[in-house]
Amino acid sequence: MINIIDHGTGNITSVSNLLERINAQHIFTSDPESLDDASHIIIPGVGHFASAIKNLKEQELDKAIIIAAKRGVPILGICLGMQILYEYSEEGMLEGLGLLKGRVVKKVPSNVERFKVPNVGWLGVKWKKSSCLFQNINDQNLIFYFTNSYAVKNDDQNFVTSTYNFDNEYVASFEKENIYGTQFHPEKSGDVGHKLMINFLNVELLN
Repeated sequence: MINIIDHGTGNITSVSNLLERINAQHIFTSDPESLDDASHIIIPGVGHFASAIKNLKEQELDKAIIIAAKRGVPILGICLGMQILYEYSEEGMLEGLGLLKGRVVKKVPSNVERFKVPNVGWLGVKWKKSSCLFQNINDQNLIFYFTNSYAVKNDDQNFVTSTYNFDNEYVASFEKENIYGTQFHPEKSGDVGHKLMINFLNVELLN
């Protein structure tokens, strides 16, 4: 069963709609015990980092996600859900789950007239290395929908699978063993997002 984490701020409906379109059984959960039987875990995006991480800790979902990650369950963080997987965020000045080394920083463009924050809209993504998420997706189709005011500063470039250019180059996606993240929203990115989600759901438990 696919578990969509309900941290109280995420865009869970859009993710659920996509999973329904591809006939993937799923549940919303704020119960840490439900992750014991999860085949896949999705941490959705949209919202405020501080609110999301506080809700996860109050429900003890933070510990349950970390345990599931160590058990090899495939985990996908989307936008805010991706940022939660890192060590620290300037949005609330709080620690994240620490499954990836790095921090989340506020975007401060040098040209505020050209680069509007929040960054909302479609952007091209550039491959950095192969990833399960991008199987059977052509590089000319790597255009995804973004909406964010914060970006990831990754301390270990070995796990960065793609980047996007706003005013600077930022992390668009990563893959570390059974843990995946996308700064963009596959559930809002049309056919290419659907393909990416199917690729994630085809990832099996890491032994």
